[in-house]
Amino acid sequence: EIYSYTDPNDTSTWTLETVIMPDGYTIDYDAKGRMVKETVPGSYTVDYEYYDLTPIVQRKIYTDLSTGEVITYEYDPLSRLKKEIHEDTIITLRYYRQTTNVRRVIGVSASDPTSELFRIEYRRDGTLSEKIEPGKVTTYDILGRIKYWRIEGVSETFVSYQGETDKLAKKIFVDLVTGNSVIYIF
Repeated sequence: EIYSYTDPNDTSTWTLETVIMPDGYTIDYDAKGRMVKETVPGSYTVDYEYYDLTPIVQRKIYTDLSTGEVITYEYDPLSRLKKEIHEDTIITLRYYRQTTNVRRVIGVSASDPTSELFRIEYRRDGTLSEKIEPGKVTTYDILGRIKYWRIEGVSETFVSYQGETDKLAKKIFVDLVTGNSVIYIF
């Protein structure tokens, strides 16, 4: 291990600047002792940005050294992930309740942030409630089981279960093209 120190004020207080491991793995630190860059040679780098005067990460920028892909992660002051940006493809936004539970996750196109690619809704207790994708809606019961799904212009399916088990009690399939429906009782 190689450690590099900087003493900007020429005092007896030393600040860790860089750690280099034998395999080339490197960690760089700022004057406050916060990690600002992590490098794994030939694999990836991660750059860290912080909220002023705090140890709380505001932004992490991950770069895959083999593909050049860049993913940026942005955090709120409570250290909760609020935005994930995959360069040139998708932006994922997370909205939270006052607790740490996620309320909603929305994915939008990086090239057109007004176009919603998906939306995921959660209940107050953090369980999945609904997932909406282009042309498709799926809702879930409190136990996380699918209770309804619709494929726009094609079909709707309603499902009920036997108590709190995953065993189906009833399934109703509606063909939206023909108007026919089929009821399955288990």
